[in-house]
Amino acid sequence: MICNTYFRFLPLLSILLLGVVACDNNDEDWAAGPAVKGTVSVYFSSENETAIISTPEEFATDPTFTLTLKRSDAMGSLTVPIEVETNEGNFQVPNQAEFAEGVAETSLTINFGQIESFKTCALKLRVGEEYANPYAQQDGLDYYDGTVLVSQWTKIVENASFAFSSLYPVVQSPIYHLEGVNRFRIENFLGSSYDLVFRLEGAKVQADDPATWEGELYPLSNAEWDEYGYWWLLNNAGDDYATWVISGQPIAYIEFYYETGYSTFSNANKMLKLTPYVYQDEANGGWNYITATW
Repeated sequence: MICNTYFRFLPLLSILLLGVVACDNNDEDWAAGPAVKGTVSVYFSSENETAIISTPEEFATDPTFTLTLKRSDAMGSLTVPIEVETNEGNFQVPNQAEFAEGVAETSLTINFGQIESFKTCALKLRVGEEYANPYAQQDGLDYYDGTVLVSQWTKIVENASFAFSSLYPVVQSPIYHLEGVNRFRIENFLGSSYDLVFRLEGAKVQADDPATWEGELYPLSNAEWDEYGYWWLLNNAGDDYATWVISGQPIAYIEFYYETGYSTFSNANKMLKLTPYVYQDEANGGWNYITATW
């Protein structure tokens, strides 16, 4: 019985051994990935804006924008070649970036050149191959892939009336749209002297179709988020809460609840709704529902 069992499994054993031998032969076909030529890894920071937008006023004041590059080793000074792969706007891009001795970060200043207004232009740059390390753990990539647009703010609401549910009187502010982009701006937001820039979160929003401007208001400026889905209004420097007084009533700081239905904008219905918790001081505060109409 034992012998019969042995001979019955012998063909199977032969197949398994053959498979092992076949696997060993494959070792001859294995090849390592491309070697990294440089000892220093240089890359574009992940903090670089990938959708750069400038207004004609900003363009006239400073016709440039900057990208940040970093390196893994700050020893000595370093000159790194920059290769241009895509340049739809005919931007004036330096052909190299300079790192000062002992400095791990530098800026690459790019001139807008003769960019056409209201046209989104692609720009893709890459670090010279000898300084690129795609296998390194780093806060960025060895290439930059973004877009650049010169647009302008157009007033879409002359005066929206922001009405609080309690404590504060009505505040009026104009609302602007950045042409060609899902981006809006409330000037002197709630009488704070700070502007609030936002986009609309909605599946049907099209930047060039006012009939589709409806969705959740998502702040892009003067805002700090917490882990619970609230955002706080900040000053222009972004280093502290916005603080101001409306007709003698103080606002020490204000936070907004961001959730479906609690922070909405509808151009068709000419209405905006916000749900903030307003702190008059450290000890006193409460919910204040804000409705803006125009």
